[in-house]
Amino acid sequence: PKRFSYAKDDDLSKIILQNKDGDFSSLLAVSMIIKAKLEKFPLLCADVIVPVPNFHTTESTKAVSIAKKVSILINENYPNKEIKFRNVLRKTIDRSTKGMTRNEKEEFYGENKVYQFNSNYDIKGKNILLIDDVVTAGFTAQQCIKELLENGANSVYFYATATTKN
Repeated sequence: PKRFSYAKDDDLSKIILQNKDGDFSSLLAVSMIIKAKLEKFPLLCADVIVPVPNFHTTESTKAVSIAKKVSILINENYPNKEIKFRNVLRKTIDRSTKGMTRNEKEEFYGENKVYQFNSNYDIKGKNILLIDDVVTAGFTAQQCIKELLENGANSVYFYATATTKN
């Protein structure tokens, strides 16, 4: 089995980055593009959809909103394939890395376990689709993927809707 795979979508990148400071009312448009792209990336291999979490679990981040929409779209359009949405990760440090240099981010993520597995869920043998809205340096994704694999995930597919320039 694949242990890790990554996809990004330039059309989604444009929409996400254009609306990064808004209330994300264009989520429906984003979800329609995601639906159109489903066949190009093995999203249907996933058993569980996991968003990259925010520190405050009551806040619905863009990654959470997108992950929920993807789950709904897949389950509505592929009735024989049920993919569960689960917050199986939690962010343990409430600190933004915005404004940090790449080296500062690398040091910060190297010294801290920013993301941790929520042991309330069993992911052993499951194929995980990890979703984030934006990837800059990839340190968040690396730490989340490592945490999922160390806690028994069979494979992790990572889908970022946008990337920024380093």
